[in-house]
Amino acid sequence: MSVNQEGHPRVCAVCVTYNPGPELRRNLQSIRGQVDDVIVVDNGSPSGELDAESLGCGTIHILRQRQNTGVGRALNVGLELVEKRGYEWAVLLDQDSTPGPHMVEALGRAMLEHDRGTRLCAVAPEITSRIDHGSRTSVEGVDRITTAITSGSLVNVRVWRQVGGFREDFFIDYIDHEYCLRCGMSGYPTVLAHEAKLVHDIGLPVKRVLLGRKVIVTNHSPERRYYWARNRVFVWRRYWRRYWKWVINDLWRFLVSCVEVFVLEEYRFCKVKYIILGLVDGLIGRSGERVRL
Repeated sequence: MSVNQEGHPRVCAVCVTYNPGPELRRNLQSIRGQVDDVIVVDNGSPSGELDAESLGCGTIHILRQRQNTGVGRALNVGLELVEKRGYEWAVLLDQDSTPGPHMVEALGRAMLEHDRGTRLCAVAPEITSRIDHGSRTSVEGVDRITTAITSGSLVNVRVWRQVGGFREDFFIDYIDHEYCLRCGMSGYPTVLAHEAKLVHDIGLPVKRVLLGRKVIVTNHSPERRYYWARNRVFVWRRYWRRYWKWVINDLWRFLVSCVEVFVLEEYRFCKVKYIILGLVDGLIGRSGERVRL
């Protein structure tokens, strides 16, 4: 395993962007001091230009896609460069995710605890939303989990290559969960390092009250609800035999979320329509980007 001057495993960060806001500069500066290299894959942003000087991050490599080819494709493009540069581990980030001060170091320690990470799919951080940041009780140690979201995860580049990379036909949503399940099927589990912290919002979260209980709704767009529903069906159909408990729990979360969307979110009828379209396309096996819905 290659190590840096401090004796830690060499890690490259990969951040996928699409028309990013001002928070990108802050987030990249937060990760730059924790890794050996940074690669930004811009997924065809329609406005603005990214450059290392404007981001204030020193030396970074920016890969510009001509069009939005989806999150899975962007991740694979970034990891191909990571592999060419000789890195064995990469930490993946969304443009709106803020890593904690020692996140990568904590992820690396957890990785080394598990046979130096050779049999791991990924090490995930503990994630909080900005809307409830600091409200969780601190937990220590490392736990084995079934799936994790992409952002903040330290992924094994060799395993990524072996299992065939991220699914590009999903375009967006559930790419990370499918990847973890596929790796698990091949004997590469995912673990959660509680000491590693990441602040990350899913969608545009807002607190609401439903039946006397406080819930956080994500306010995803109707288009995102389409992929959110469609790709779930693909995952359920593919992995229910091996991960039936996870699928049942995810199905329950899906049903609860649908109720929350219909009761608490704006444009509810449009979103329900897109959810139904996604379910139908998932059942008939239609994947890829849906340009017109």
